[in-house]
Amino acid sequence: MFSSKQLVATSTPQHPATSATETMRAIEWQGKRDMRVNEHRPKPKLTQPTDVIIQMTSSTICGSDLHLYHDEIPGVLKGDILGHEGVGIIGENIKVLKPGDRVAVSAVIACGTCEYCKQGLYSCCDTTNPSREMEDMYGECPATALPASLAILTSL
Repeated sequence: MFSSKQLVATSTPQHPATSATETMRAIEWQGKRDMRVNEHRPKPKLTQPTDVIIQMTSSTICGSDLHLYHDEIPGVLKGDILGHEGVGIIGENIKVLKPGDRVAVSAVIACGTCEYCKQGLYSCCDTTNPSREMEDMYGECPATALPASLAILTSL
């Protein structure tokens, strides 16, 4: 299905990990009950020095994904990638986690530094998903860029 080659986080904020011409395969929502594989989706980029790029190896289908699939929740746009329960592998330049660590991705995207996050109220994060690019790279694709704090070590 997808290449087993790891995506490696080898960038700085001035030198993103990918170029505009690098692509990957992703499953995208195209309308009510219409999901399609896009072979030319841009690969994720690191936008913060604390981000990681995770090679997604598995993803589940959640009940909320089914509501989105059936177009029962407003706000889904053509080309959106559904899925928020992914499992993957960490690239080699991350210091908090070891290269090759298998991680589960938190279903809640949070910065970890705002006042809500400091209180453990991650679902109330003031700075969640600061860009459309962050929202686009999540579960149903071979790689995703996320803050490293969202990668939960697991022994799968």
